[in-house]
This record gives sequence, structure tokens and C-alpha cells, in this order.
Amino acid sequence: MSIITFDWAQIAYIGSPLATPWWAAGNVLMGFVVFYWIMTPILYFTNTWDSLYMPSVHDDVAQPYNDTLVLTDDIVFDEAAYNAYSPLFMTTCFAIMMQARRSLGEQPDIHARLMSVYPRVPDRWYLVLFVIMFALGVVSFEVWPAYLPVWAFVVALLIAFTYVIPCGMIQAIMNQQVGLNVIMELIVGYALPGRPIAMMMFKTWGYITMTQALTFAAHYMEIPPRKIFWCQIVAAMVAATTQLGVQTWMLNSIPDMCSQDQKDGFTCSYTEVFGTASIIWGSSYRR
Repeated sequence: MSIITFDWAQIAYIGSPLATPWWAAGNVLMGFVVFYWIMTPILYFTNTWDSLYMPSVHDDVAQPYNDTLVLTDDIVFDEAAYNAYSPLFMTTCFAIMMQARRSLGEQPDIHARLMSVYPRVPDRWYLVLFVIMFALGVVSFEVWPAYLPVWAFVVALLIAFTYVIPCGMIQAIMNQQVGLNVIMELIVGYALPGRPIAMMMFKTWGYITMTQALTFAAHYMEIPPRKIFWCQIVAAMVAATTQLGVQTWMLNSIPDMCSQDQKDGFTCSYTEVFGTASIIWGSSYRR
């Protein structure tokens, strides 16, 4: 429900307010008040959609939903096990989903004119990088049991390519990024029901691809495009390998990692949200 805080990490969670136009911040505030301070309590206390059950994703006895009971050994949705175990209950905040944005055009600014003096990155660089990454992507779900067909991989990339320009226009004007996560979840949940791993991979390649494309810029700092191209590649390689190594070490070394009663607070809240989405949209969406 939000709290008044001076913690900058919380204040800037959806973007720095110092770089956000007041009308854009006001729009976010009004939406927050309407949905979280007014609609959510009303729906919650009237037990709409059985919302009085807790916690976030839960079974019919108000316990955390045990997704292992509705999945086969191959991590595919088992409808018979789902019927025998429990329906999936969500909190009101998870149930309310609405996004409305509009994109506007703008004329080239002083930053665009300053950046025009630097040589652009050749298109063939992007093409070679795309071919390599596409091949590695196909290998990742063909070698390991992700149950994601190649056509779904292509669709995810096409969606990201389609939305990157209009969403980039919105972000440039409002300093607010329109996410594709819910859209991607809806699409893959309908096209590939009962495949939570495929859902997470589809959403990542669609949503995160667009997000990374929008952050692939040094427009307002006037950094030469070719330098930022190589910096992004090197940074992505270092970050990916480092994060995977640290994550593997933490999961193998810290007791009760990602559990709600972890003594040091390593509850993996963001990862839990991502995993919860795989249960809702990847396992039982068609239900």
C-alpha cells in the first residue's frame, strides 16, 4: 500500500523523479492512488475473487502455492494433479492488470545534432551479433528441456522489435517505460499452456530484449556510438557470467536461500515475482 520514505532506492524504483516531468509523475501518482488506495482495498475486503486468501499466490487452505505438486518431472503442467491439489488463488494486486499508454512524436533535439558528428555503428555489426545470439538462443532451448519451439522464439523477438520504437518514444518524453511483461505472459500462456520454463524464456526474450534495446544508448551524454556498442557487449558478458557465478554460489552456500524464513532476509522477492508469473501464466493460465 506504500509508505512515506526517504529511501532513494524506493523513491527511484520506477525511475528517478528528478528526470521525470511533473505531469508524468502526477499521472503515476493518480493511478497508484486509484488502484492501490481505493480499488484494491474495496476488492480485498469484499473478498472479490477470494482475495482474502494470503499470501501472494496460495492454495485453497491459504498456504503458499506448492507448484511442484502440479508439475511433472519434466516441469510440464499436470492438469490431473492440479485438480487434485488446489485452484490457484491470487491477491487483488495480482488480479488487477491494466496498462494504458500513448506515444507522441518529437522533433530532433540538440543532443541528436551533437551525436550526428560521430560515425554510426555499421548495420553489419548488429547483423552479425544478432545471428550469433539467435543461434545461441536456439541451442539453449533445443539442448535443454525448455519446451520452447523455435517459432515462439521468433515471435518473441518480433514483438520486441515492433514495440521498441513506440515504447522508446514514451520513455523519451515521460521517463516512464511501458513494459511488455504482462503482454508476453498472456501470449505465451495461451499459445504454450502448461510450460512454465518456456513462459519465462519467451517473456525474457520479448520483454527484456526491448528493455535492453531502450537502455542501449548514450544519447544525452554524447558518447560515440561505436564505443558504447563495444562497452555494452563487454559489460553484458561480464555481468552475465558474474551474476550466474554469484547466484550459483549463493544457492549452494547460503542455508534456506529464497525461503520466507531465511534468517538474513535473502527471500529473493524479485525472483519470487518472476517465478510466480510462471505459475500463473505458464502452468495454469488456461484454467
